[in-house]
Amino acid sequence: MPGNWHVRFGGRPHGKGPHTGAPRRVADPTNTVSSQFLTEITVVDTQTGVMDDGVGGIVTTLEELNGLFSSWVEMVYPHTVHSTTGQSPLARWDAGWVTRRPERKTREEIAEAFRWSTIRTVTKSATVSLQSNTYQVDPLLIGKKVELVYDPFDLTGLITVSAGNGVQPGSRC
Repeated sequence: MPGNWHVRFGGRPHGKGPHTGAPRRVADPTNTVSSQFLTEITVVDTQTGVMDDGVGGIVTTLEELNGLFSSWVEMVYPHTVHSTTGQSPLARWDAGWVTRRPERKTREEIAEAFRWSTIRTVTKSATVSLQSNTYQVDPLLIGKKVELVYDPFDLTGLITVSAGNGVQPGSRC
């Protein structure tokens, strides 16, 4: 079973437990498009000649509509101040990005983040088994549940055993 790699890179665990709460609300773009963009155009049905009740420029083809919408998305929308945040989407993006520069991780940190993990109980002989292999662990861990972190493609490598109160390396029996 893959480990929580996003948590190992500093992310927050989600969907873990009864009190995690609902996901944050995502703004509905339909309302924004309806109230800001569609009020600037008048659509004409080329089959019947019927015009909608818009007050803006007349649009008769899909290409015209796509062109106007693309222009609106690139020129108007990013500069419109949002009522809740008090910032335009472009200003909010720029302000948030300054403090969120990506941090380069080393190869070892990336490899560690993508190791798999599983929970095992330490036997009376201070061993744990993993995929038909037996590993010796600290006798102080007898009877306790431990997390084994390992590379599923290289079980001859180091298997990390953690009981939550410190990390003890496992050695193969």
